[in-house]
Amino acid sequence: MTELEADNDPGSLGARLDPSNGEKAADTDGRKPRAESSLRIEPKWIGWILALGAALRLMWLALGLVRLRVFRRHAHKPLKEPPDIEEMQLRTWVRASVMFSPEIDSP
Repeated sequence: MTELEADNDPGSLGARLDPSNGEKAADTDGRKPRAESSLRIEPKWIGWILALGAALRLMWLALGLVRLRVFRRHAHKPLKEPPDIEEMQLRTWVRASVMFSPEIDSP
């Protein structure tokens, strides 16, 4: 390969260092420089973004609690607890009120 051909070969060191071939000049290891991101976030905004995310999450949890409250208001207690529930409460040593709602398939 002649010196002229080596300069026009995209993989040669001469072509990588010569910006006249229509491409950006590459680093010495053959990689092109990284393009800068068009999205810049100022450091002072990071705290606000995190606070907004936390506030949205708390609102989501509050809506879930409101929905559970509506379910509980529309639910009813059985006249006598089913024996399976009594047995479960005895085995786990936990007493919880069990209610049934027409909007939910399980207790």
